[in-house]
Amino acid sequence: MTAILNFFKNNLKFSFICILIIVVFALYGKMLKYDFVYLDDDVLIIDRIETLKDYKIIPSYFYKSVFDVKTDKYYRPLLMLSFAIDAVAGGANPAVYRFTDLLLCLFAVFLIFFLLRELGFNEKIVFAFCILFAVCPAFVQAVAWIPGRNDTLLAVFVILSLISVVKYLNTGRLYWLVLHGSALLFSMFTKETAVGLIVIEPLMIFIIAIYSASCRQQLGCSRENGNPSLKNKLIADTAQLAAQRFIFYAKNAKTRLKGIVFAALLVSIIYALLRHEALKNTQLNISLIDSIKYIYNAMPSVLQYCDFIINPSRLNIIPQYLNIDAFSFVSFFVVLCAPLVCAFLLKQIRKPVIVFGLIWFFVFLIPTFVLPQNIYFSHRVYLPAVGIIIMYIETAGVLMSLFRQKAASVLFARGVFFILFFLFFGASFFQTEKFKNREIFWQNALIDSPNSSFVNANVAMFYVDNGFYDKAIEFFLKAIELNPANSLNYNNIGRAYLLKKEYLKSVPFFQKALQLNAYNEEALYNLSQIYFVTGDINEAYNLADKLINLNSKDEAYVKYYQKVKAAVDGQKR
Repeated sequence: MTAILNFFKNNLKFSFICILIIVVFALYGKMLKYDFVYLDDDVLIIDRIETLKDYKIIPSYFYKSVFDVKTDKYYRPLLMLSFAIDAVAGGANPAVYRFTDLLLCLFAVFLIFFLLRELGFNEKIVFAFCILFAVCPAFVQAVAWIPGRNDTLLAVFVILSLISVVKYLNTGRLYWLVLHGSALLFSMFTKETAVGLIVIEPLMIFIIAIYSASCRQQLGCSRENGNPSLKNKLIADTAQLAAQRFIFYAKNAKTRLKGIVFAALLVSIIYALLRHEALKNTQLNISLIDSIKYIYNAMPSVLQYCDFIINPSRLNIIPQYLNIDAFSFVSFFVVLCAPLVCAFLLKQIRKPVIVFGLIWFFVFLIPTFVLPQNIYFSHRVYLPAVGIIIMYIETAGVLMSLFRQKAASVLFARGVFFILFFLFFGASFFQTEKFKNREIFWQNALIDSPNSSFVNANVAMFYVDNGFYDKAIEFFLKAIELNPANSLNYNNIGRAYLLKKEYLKSVPFFQKALQLNAYNEEALYNLSQIYFVTGDINEAYNLADKLINLNSKDEAYVKYYQKVKAAVDGQKR
């Protein structure tokens, strides 16, 4: 038994993998039995399952937007590719998609552990923080909600890109440069947030270069003075690690840096061209001024995201509105300000590393603010939170070094870790229950956000699909009351009346939907059908003609247009 324990103590990387697998499957394993929740997974997977299973159309994901409509602003080919792989493997079986989410979670956390280890942080402290990261309740949505995998997928490729940069600079081996370029391109194909690497990558290289050279110089000076151990044990440890791992300040550093720059430029050009092709026909263009305005308006959400990370009771499935109070400022201080205060008070803390972690957090979070009517999903803080880990690992490393002679400090640190672990694990285990199926998901969303138009509308859709039309109309009316400008809600309430066969009651709602959005395809289709059924063939044709000009690819629309056109031609004869 002692031999086994010693083996795990001496092989931290292997131990981390084993513990990570056990913890993640204990937390998320039950969700393999969960169903779809009908928040984007219905549109992206269920409604497209036959298309997804056709591997021949995989190339089209790289020159089409995600939802493939004219108001779409998302370009996520890697997300769609991951769904296609799952569809080929298991069709519409949700267990297959959820198993992939589990694997992505494991891979992402392991890569974070590996990167921080490569950057020279204390392995044991990295071990502890990465385990806490794996069970943090704020990230349940990234794993338990199938489309939330976009953020774990992004983390995988972003971290892999940074690891390969460090490896290439250290070794000069070409395959690391190729891996870096590929991971960088894949991260951009996953989510636009990857643009943050433009800032993070050179900053990371700069900080590593400074500290590796500085620590090497200090280590050399100490040896020349005949003092193998520096006065400050922490500096000695860091210097030794730097001397072992970071050697890229050698003569060929410039050549390697040029290779990295070339790879980044090539990848950026490929990405820009393909993204332009995918979104060139979009009718939703956000100007620079609007982007700045949206970012400014969303900045208070930083406090809410800090709340999500350390206070599970504040987690909402769909937090459409900011919920900020006095405790939010406490969370903000604990999550972001405390390491800065420690860096100011303790000279041993490497201040540039703390600043690097803070920049990481904001660089990967702010791009998510460039959206009108933003919904502050907790999964969006998955990658930004790695910056918080960097800040706290640096701070914890210094504190542990200062108090390493006191046995009580070690017991205190272990106690804090286990308390946080069990609190996080328990809260996350409870949070995953909310993603069990469609009914439970939207019930909890309504409890969390009763005044959200979006939530009320989706609850109404659940009742429509289950045949409770009067109940659906009640929730649609509540959604319209909360947001009178949403064209979809008017269309959907009109559809509910259609299903009740109360055609005349549906007409004003379809007309209002088209008044708010002339490009609402469903409203055009539904209203045209009513006119056709009630005998107004010419008006039915006018609307069908507009519909087919908007979307000539939908088979149902084409078939209906041909029927209406034939009726019009028959009248003329």
